[in-house]
Amino acid sequence: MDRTKRVVVGSKNPAKIRAVQIGLEAVLPGKKFDVVGAGVSSGVKAQPMTMQETSDGSKNRAIAAMASDGAAEFGVGLEGGIEEGPDGKHFESGWCTVVDRGGRIGQASTARMQVSGSVLERINAGEELGDIVDDLSLQTDVRSGQGFMGLITNGGLPRDACYSHAVMLAFAPFVSNPVFWRE
Repeated sequence: MDRTKRVVVGSKNPAKIRAVQIGLEAVLPGKKFDVVGAGVSSGVKAQPMTMQETSDGSKNRAIAAMASDGAAEFGVGLEGGIEEGPDGKHFESGWCTVVDRGGRIGQASTARMQVSGSVLERINAGEELGDIVDDLSLQTDVRSGQGFMGLITNGGLPRDACYSHAVMLAFAPFVSNPVFWRE
């Protein structure tokens, strides 16, 4: 009988915790997981503004999550951020990092979507995307539910579903044939 694997997510955000559960169930069907959140720091700005900063935030969260729980087999960090893309446009996406006790690391990102100029202006003025989304949607704590992604897709792609794809891909080095991961 398989034992339950403890996985610690570097966040208390319910959407991020659900994303990890969904991702694990997809790549390791039939296995049992105890997925819990830990309130850890990303070590980056509250609103990351580059791919590197967002990736670093996810890695810092994964490492801190692992360190926060001696029983954890995996630490997972999820971090959302904004980055400049083609034609000077800006895009929102999330990064996922998975670490294990052996020091192995897997990383992946979510799909990206364009951020409007008016939203970007507010971000550049110091507001976080989550607060802007709450203000514009007249809702509270959208980031813990469907997220910006879910809101702008009319519920078609909620945050947990979108982030779960990055979780699956970040777990790939741990669940697939090692031949694909030789340096």
